Amino acid sequence: LLLLLLLLLPTTQPTWSTLVLADNSLCESGARVLSDALAVNTTVTDLDVSQCSVGDEGLASLVAAMMENPTVLR
Repeated sequence: LLLLLLLLLPTTQPTWSTLVLADNSLCESGARVLSDALAVNTTVTDLDVSQCSVGDEGLASLVAAMMENPTVLR
């Protein structure tokens, strides 16, 4: 279900501004999918991926997406 949400995020442009994924098994691969979605995001301004085991590569991918698209502020 989480992966499906992440795959749909770039195409559906949700109306919510906060995305809390804390304590999920996101891992590095999920972080890369989320990064792709965040790169084109226009509504999510708050993101919580604490305790998601995104790893170094996943974190680098998320940071790169947020630098590319500064809509996500926190």
